[in-house]
Amino acid sequence: MWRSFALHGVLLNFLQILKFMSEHITALNLVLNEVRPKFSSLLRRVSKILKFEE
Repeated sequence: MWRSFALHGVLLNFLQILKFMSEHITALNLVLNEVRPKFSSLLRRVSKILKFEE
């Protein structure tokens, strides 16, 4: 009986950790989607400067 309670507790903790990780991955994706276009534009400008292109 106690073993099933312990297993249930471990499973709940594991599910909470998965939910926590999922939320943070979602937040990171939102940040990356916002930053990527700006970073890409910056890289293009630096590339043009280094290649001396106009």
